Amino acid sequence: MSFLGKKFRRSHCENINELVKAANTHDVIQAFKTFAPTICFTRVDKNTFHMDLQVASKHVGHTFKLGEEQEMERKDGSM
Repeated sequence: MSFLGKKFRRSHCENINELVKAANTHDVIQAFKTFAPTICFTRVDKNTFHMDLQVASKHVGHTFKLGEEQEMERKDGSM
């Protein structure tokens, strides 16, 4: 069963406050505490995928290749 093209949403969350505090996260991650994110993966080619993350009114998209280290740029321009 493939997960590609399907949307996933968190059904419950445990210990999120401790995790967010320990990770020193930015604004999108902080929103996870209140809103359940919707995540969708699509395949671009054989080894390349695109992830769409929707949290409330914020949208983040990221394209990545399997087997390669990735960095996502934050809204403030930092990594």
